[in-house]
Amino acid sequence: MVKARELHRILSQALLAAGKDATWPGICGVKLESRGGKLWTTGTDRFRVHVGYTDFEGEEFEAFIPSYALAAVVKLAKGGVRDERIVNVAYVAGDAVEFQFSDGSSSTVKTDDVNFPAVRQLFTTDWASGFEKVAYNGNYVADICKAAKLSVKDAKLQWRFDDKGKLTAVADGFVAMLMPMCLPGDSEFSLPDGLSA
Repeated sequence: MVKARELHRILSQALLAAGKDATWPGICGVKLESRGGKLWTTGTDRFRVHVGYTDFEGEEFEAFIPSYALAAVVKLAKGGVRDERIVNVAYVAGDAVEFQFSDGSSSTVKTDDVNFPAVRQLFTTDWASGFEKVAYNGNYVADICKAAKLSVKDAKLQWRFDDKGKLTAVADGFVAMLMPMCLPGDSEFSLPDGLSA
């Protein structure tokens, strides 16, 4: 079981990064996992990874749910700050996850059998070695900030840049990673003339 507002938060965080390109169906959705007393959501579009998590009581399971199938669940879970509804989340043998809300509403969504990429290993692996110059997509940085604000209104993000070009952001109940982009040729960043006094 999980609070409805927490379910809304972690699903929304993962959906912000979920793939939109139908030629990559294995990332056009959210990986939902229950393990270690937490409910985890992971979304990626190959350029960024968002991982949401919250406390959870229930059986352990793992499922991939397409983004379009989660729309009804996100809508049901959306509530105000004082929303105290509880959601029972259960894997239905075979190919579905059932969301039963304490107010009597429910939604059962089909899962897909896909090979979701093992993106979590990126949080500990120096996969970006060899990058001498990196850049980050500003829209993706903005999405990370937006997702963090779903956790805490005035979220204080901790940013970590390492010497390999990896950018990791951490907030309460949320972790994100942004993949660096190689800069073309000998591109250099330069500040505008007259900026310094």
